[in-house]
Amino acid sequence: MIHESLAPFFDPRHVVLIGASRTPGRLGYVLAHNLVAHGYRGDVSFVNPNGGELFDRPLYPSLDLVPGTPDLAVLLIPARFIPDSLDECGRRGIRAAVVASGGFSETGDEGRALERRTREVLDRHGMRLIGPNCIGIMDSDSGLDTSFLSGPGVLAGPVAFVSQSGAVCAAVVEWARGDGFGLSRLFSLGNQVDLSETDLLEALGDDANTRVVTLYLEGVNDGRRFVDVASGVTRSKPVIALKVGRTEAGSRAAASHTGALAGRDVAYQAAFRRAGILRAASSEDVFDWARVLAQGPFGPAHRLAILTNAGGPGVAATDAAAIEGLDVVPLSEGTRRRLTAFVPPEGAFNNPVDLLAAASPEAFGGALRILLDADEVDAVVVILPPPPGWPAEDVADALIAEARGSTKAVVVALMGDAGIRVARERLREAGVPSFRYPERAVRALAAVEAAEKARLRSPDGVHVPAAGPLPTPGPDGWLEAEDAAQVVGRAGVPIPAMVIAADAEAAARAQARIGVPVVVKLRSRTIVHKTDVGGVRLGLDTPEAVSEAFRSIRDGVAGLGPDAFDGVLVQPMAPGGTDLIVGVVRDEQFGPLIMVGTGGTDVETVADGAFDLAPLTRDQASDLLERSGAGRRLTARRGQPGSDREAVIDAIVRVAALASGAPGIREMDINPLRVFADGQGALALDVRIRMDDAG
Repeated sequence: MIHESLAPFFDPRHVVLIGASRTPGRLGYVLAHNLVAHGYRGDVSFVNPNGGELFDRPLYPSLDLVPGTPDLAVLLIPARFIPDSLDECGRRGIRAAVVASGGFSETGDEGRALERRTREVLDRHGMRLIGPNCIGIMDSDSGLDTSFLSGPGVLAGPVAFVSQSGAVCAAVVEWARGDGFGLSRLFSLGNQVDLSETDLLEALGDDANTRVVTLYLEGVNDGRRFVDVASGVTRSKPVIALKVGRTEAGSRAAASHTGALAGRDVAYQAAFRRAGILRAASSEDVFDWARVLAQGPFGPAHRLAILTNAGGPGVAATDAAAIEGLDVVPLSEGTRRRLTAFVPPEGAFNNPVDLLAAASPEAFGGALRILLDADEVDAVVVILPPPPGWPAEDVADALIAEARGSTKAVVVALMGDAGIRVARERLREAGVPSFRYPERAVRALAAVEAAEKARLRSPDGVHVPAAGPLPTPGPDGWLEAEDAAQVVGRAGVPIPAMVIAADAEAAARAQARIGVPVVVKLRSRTIVHKTDVGGVRLGLDTPEAVSEAFRSIRDGVAGLGPDAFDGVLVQPMAPGGTDLIVGVVRDEQFGPLIMVGTGGTDVETVADGAFDLAPLTRDQASDLLERSGAGRRLTARRGQPGSDREAVIDAIVRVAALASGAPGIREMDINPLRVFADGQGALALDVRIRMDDAG
C-alpha cells in the first residue's frame, strides 16, 4: 500500500497551480493546459497575482482565495519565491508539492541556500516534495500531467519511468508516443530536495497500475536503503535501471589492490545484482526489455526455440543467445515429429526451426503453437523477413493468435521496413513485442530470464556479529601487519604464526625455533607494497640465511625515510597452493564491497576480480567466487587435484561479516589467500587493513 504521505502524487483529488500564465507559449500556460486537457478527473485551480480567467477557470490572485484544500500544489514561479510560497501551502494544509522551477543548487551557492530554506519549510509543515527543477508527474490512469511538455501526454501502459533528468523524460515521452509505447506513470525528480528515486521506487512497488519499473539514474542518495527497497520490489515486479557515468575512475589513488580495482561503477553493479535490478547498457535496452516484461509475468526464458523462414537470421539469433547465456535447445523427437505438419521436408526441424522463405501464415502459426507446447522450450523468438508469397501482416495475425495468452514469452524480429509496417502495428496493438533485429529480440528474452532469477533468488539474511575493538592504526591509517593478521584471525580466517624481530639475531632465533623454512617480511610504517622494495624473502632454512635477509631488507629501504624499516616478521613458509585475493573496499554509498580474484603477484596484471556487497550468505559467496576468474582455478584439471573451494567460501563469508561489523575498516587485502588441496584448508599469508578516521 502506498504510504499516505505519497498518495497525493499518485491520486490527488484537487491540484492547484501556483504560477499559471495567460500568455500562450509561457511555461505556466503550457502547464495549465496540460492539467486541464489530458483527462485529469480531479479539480484544478490556478493562482496568478494578476487574476483573470484561464481555460474557463478563475485565476485566483492568491492561494488564500482558492476554495477547499488542494491535495497537491504545483509551483512554477521564480526560485526566490518558492520557500515563502511553500510555507503558505503548508499553512493551508497542503502536504504535497511539485516544484518545477529552476534556479536552485544547479546554479551555485545562492541556489543551494534556497534549497536549504526549502528543506526547512518542508520539515516545519511535514510536507513532501518532488523537485525542484523538474518536469514533475505524468499519470496515464488519472490523466494528471504537471509537466510543461507540449503534446498530447503519454499513452496508457504498465511501465513506470523514474528519471533524474528532465531532458531524458522529455525524450522518453516523445519516443513513447511515436512508438506506441504506454507508460503508467512518469516521475521527474529534479534536484531531489525531498523525495528520491528510492521513495518513488518503493511506492511504485505497491502501485497496481505498474508492472515494470524503469529508472534513469545518475546516482542514489542512500545506497543501502536503495538496495533494501529494490530487493523487495524485484520479488514482485521487474526493475530496470540505466545508470549513467559508468566510466568514472573514482579509486585510482587507492592504496590497496582491492581499492585500485574497485571503481564507482563496480559498486553500482554489485548493488544492482544484490537488489535484483536489471542493468541496461542503453536507453534502447531499457524499453526493449520493459516492453517484453510488461506482457508477463512469464516463467524462465533460458531454453529458447527460434522459428524463422530464413537461415541466416536464425544463425544470428543463435549467436546472440550464446552471448547472453541462453540455450538454443535441441528439440525432442516428439516435437520434431509434430513439426513435420508445417515444416517442408527440406526445411530444418531441430532448432532453429526453418520454415523456408515460402512459409504460409498457417505454417508460422502452427509451428509456433507446437513450440509453445514443447516442455523443453521456455520462450520463442520468431524471425520474420517479409515473406515473398504472403503479406507480413497475415503472418503477424497468425502469430498473435498463438502468442496471446501464452505463459511463455514470445518475441518477433520483424526485419525490413515498408513491407512489415502493417505487421508491426498489428503486433503492437496485440501486445506482442517486435524488434527490427534478431539480436535485440534475444537480449529482451535474456532480460526475462534475469527477471525470473531475481524474483526467485534466496533471501539475503546473514547474522553479522560485532567485530569488537580494533587496534589503533598508524598516522596513515594502516594497521601494523601483525595487528591486521590478528583482526582477520579473530574473524575465523586461518593465519600462520608470526614472530616480530627487531634485529638480525632475533630473526635468526625465530627461524631456529620454528625449525622449518621461513618467510621474512619487511615490517614498515610507511611501505605498503613490500615486494616492490625487495621486502619479502622466501624459503630461508638456516639462521644465517635469515640474518642475511634481515640486513638486506633493512639496507634496501634505508633511503626511504626513518619510518620505512621497523624490523621484520618471520613466518613459517607455507606449502604451495593456489593464490587468491580476498579484499574489502568501503563505498561511500553502498558500504563494504567484497572482492575475490587471482592473488599473489598476478593480482594487478590478471585483474579478474568480482565484487559483491557485504555481508554474504554462503550461496552468495559461492556465486561471487564463480564470477571471478580465480574461482575457476580451484577446479581439478589435467590430473591435478582440486583446491579447497569450501575453505575459500568460508573465508569470503567471514571477511564479509568482519567488514560489515567493523565500519572503521576502509580497505583490506588478504593477498595471498593460499588455498591448498581439497579438504586441506586455506591460509591468509599476508593481510593489510586501512582504517578510516573513525577507526
